[in-house]
Amino acid sequence: MKLGPLEKFDPKNKDHIDSKKYKIIEWENTGRRPTKVSFNATLKDDLSRRDIQINAMAIDKDGNIIDEFGGREAIRNKILKMVGNPYERFSEDFLRMLRVPRFSSKLDFKIDKGTEKAIQKLSTNIQDLAPERVKDELLKAASTSGDKFADYILLLDKLKLLKHILPEVVNLKWYRENLSHHPETKDKGGTVFSHVLSALRISNTADPIKNLAILLHDVGKGVTLSNVGGLPKYLGHAKAGITLVDSIADRLKMSNKERDAMLFAVGNHMKFHDILDMKASKIAKMVSDEHWDILLAVAHADEFSRGNAFSHKGAFEKQVEKCIEVKAKYGMKTVNKQLKLVSGDHVMNLVGDKSGPKIGEVIRKVTMWIMDNNITNQTEIDDKIKEVYGSL
Repeated sequence: MKLGPLEKFDPKNKDHIDSKKYKIIEWENTGRRPTKVSFNATLKDDLSRRDIQINAMAIDKDGNIIDEFGGREAIRNKILKMVGNPYERFSEDFLRMLRVPRFSSKLDFKIDKGTEKAIQKLSTNIQDLAPERVKDELLKAASTSGDKFADYILLLDKLKLLKHILPEVVNLKWYRENLSHHPETKDKGGTVFSHVLSALRISNTADPIKNLAILLHDVGKGVTLSNVGGLPKYLGHAKAGITLVDSIADRLKMSNKERDAMLFAVGNHMKFHDILDMKASKIAKMVSDEHWDILLAVAHADEFSRGNAFSHKGAFEKQVEKCIEVKAKYGMKTVNKQLKLVSGDHVMNLVGDKSGPKIGEVIRKVTMWIMDNNITNQTEIDDKIKEVYGSL
């Protein structure tokens, strides 16, 4: 708890030499903030209100460690246990139920059985927390690494928390994958849930939005199952995923930038597989997006999670090479300026019109045509400008 700016130690200041500080006497039933505070607690009383043992240690001005609740032993045993009664500690702030599995996945520490049982029994209370706090905790967990974030998601599921935070992800446990497309799931239940976790374990990034996008990239499969020849098929799952991720972003109060990044990656991750057959203009549009790196991370994790047995081995590298080639040739953001073959003034002079929207549409269509057909001859371009203008 931050009480104000740090003061320099003054032995003449009675407050500085008095170990009695404050004690939280009573908490409101939301598990968020105290209703009564008194200034008569010892350091031990203060530490007794901390969450887990490893966080309930202190150090004095001489560098001596003060460990009243077994913090050092907990570190040696690699275990996370609440200080005192776990039900009381969690009721003081229910966010602690998300912090415990985050520390567990990050540090590779086990969770004490009593602490685990308390979380499971109190799990429904996670719904009472402000969504912004839940989102921040998720992003902290996702900012370690993909494999540790996968461990975190499994822990949230075991502790009965995931269904209250991301029910769309829990839903994926009931949908099976076609093993010829996802051989990596064969020994892990064969589900979409096991695939997205495998994809996370391939991710070597600590970017929280990339890892969250990988977790959610196939969430649309939970609403698009069909049966083709006795095998599961998820036609249109990327498009369906856009709607679900948009709803998740609303629920977690995500920023517009966070939302847009995930929507772009989830909505386009299947298009990445078709890049070798895609027109240059469409590739340029995709790689020019500010969230292109998020999509690339999702596509990489999606592809390489399938292992060496996957039949499309080598395709990903060719797809990336194609993107690099298009990006180098046509530039980003303003393709028209890079090509310098179509300009607004040139089009308006050529057709004798100054209509903004119509001229803009001519520029867009002709630019795409130039890129898709590798046209460099100005006469051909001028003829195309006239043709497109006349058709509008």
